[in-house]
Amino acid sequence: MRRAFPGALAGALLALGIFLAAPSAAHAQTSDRFLAGYNAYVKKDFATALYYWRPLAENGDAEAQYDLGIMYLNGQGVKQDTAEAIKWFSIARDAHFPQAVTAMDEMETSTKLKPNDLTEGLRRRDVYERSHAP
Repeated sequence: MRRAFPGALAGALLALGIFLAAPSAAHAQTSDRFLAGYNAYVKKDFATALYYWRPLAENGDAEAQYDLGIMYLNGQGVKQDTAEAIKWFSIARDAHFPQAVTAMDEMETSTKLKPNDLTEGLRRRDVYERSHAP
């Protein structure tokens, strides 16, 4: 079940003109690590959510990749970094994760991004994918 971002979080997204959903527990049936990260995220324990989700994301879990994008976009447990958010959203989009497709559509059409954010995020994605190629 996807939940809408509350309060200040929604404000941060709206400031960029981006309407995204919160991380979900939909993936929880298949991953105890994902669920542990989700439960931490809901409790605003972002460092713990990052601890569980980063390895999943780096191992190709598209939902965890999307969720890392959310965390970077909003500076939750990490320094706010729109380009890093774009990197993770675009990796998840390439895996056809629906919310990441929407996120990237919004990012690519946003007039509120810093001029270099989209280019830098896509460059980071390319570097990441080259370093993680089989």
